[in-house]
Amino acid sequence: MKFLTNEKLVISGAAGMIGSNMAQTAIMMGLSSNICLYDVYLPGLEGVVEELRHCSFPGVNITFTDKVEEAFKDAKYMVSSSGEIEIGRASCRERV
Repeated sequence: MKFLTNEKLVISGAAGMIGSNMAQTAIMMGLSSNICLYDVYLPGLEGVVEELRHCSFPGVNITFTDKVEEAFKDAKYMVSSSGEIEIGRASCRERV
């Protein structure tokens, strides 16, 4: 599979229907070989990751976490289907 980049792409809100579909679409489009899924709801996130791994996308490194600092560490790109994301005391909305 060919990818546009190997840089880390974070998809937040990935445990929900929209976020999980965005993750699958990003992989199918070959946006990045390094995708991190983030959501505060870990049980749902684990289910999404298992489903994506069963789809067998060769060459894609799928990681996941419910910890915002870990998700965005070294991230180059971000797609959000979630609400406001808080990092420390400042929200992403305040940092833009």
